[in-house]
Amino acid sequence: MPDLSQQLDALRLAVPGCQLAAYGDLVTGLVLRSSSAKSYPQEYLDALCLQAQQSFLLLDAALNAGNQEHSSASEEILMLSAGEKRIFFRGSDHADDTLLCVCEEIIETEALSLAARNLITQIEGFS
Repeated sequence: MPDLSQQLDALRLAVPGCQLAAYGDLVTGLVLRSSSAKSYPQEYLDALCLQAQQSFLLLDAALNAGNQEHSSASEEILMLSAGEKRIFFRGSDHADDTLLCVCEEIIETEALSLAARNLITQIEGFS
């Protein structure tokens, strides 16, 4: 089985427009592995992880403030900014594992979501 770095490479290369794929820990807010066509400073990667952490906390709080019967935790967050999409994925049941993807504006979001979901399921299986 490929190591995590190879799996991140495969994820990034499988989705046209994906510029960065990273694996992080939502508790510590640190990126532990990444794959990108260009070099990103660790501070940038960790800032992405903290952004994912805060986004999931806000989303969970909003869902919990609503009707408990209809609220369910989201495992994906999509953030749009000028020239890029940031898509954050977390493991099931509020797991601490997260995949962080930065993509060009126009990508196949469904393809990325499927590939990321498969990878994070594999990672959870080894945790």
